[in-house]
Amino acid sequence: MHYLNEDFAKDLPERDVFRNLQGLEGKVYRHVKGRKTLQFELAGKSYFVKQHFGVGWREILKNVLQLRMP
Repeated sequence: MHYLNEDFAKDLPERDVFRNLQGLEGKVYRHVKGRKTLQFELAGKSYFVKQHFGVGWREILKNVLQLRMP
């Protein structure tokens, strides 16, 4: 599921918005396995984005064995 505020979206290039958000660069506040939180500027305003990356088969299998949805 994706939600993007209209005021924010209007300042992004219209092509692939998701790819634009994944490719952002800025000040990294946290970088752990599978996730990165960073601050960036767009149209003179400061924003934070939390980027998630694949979890891998090990994490999926662990969740299945614990009877949790992956």
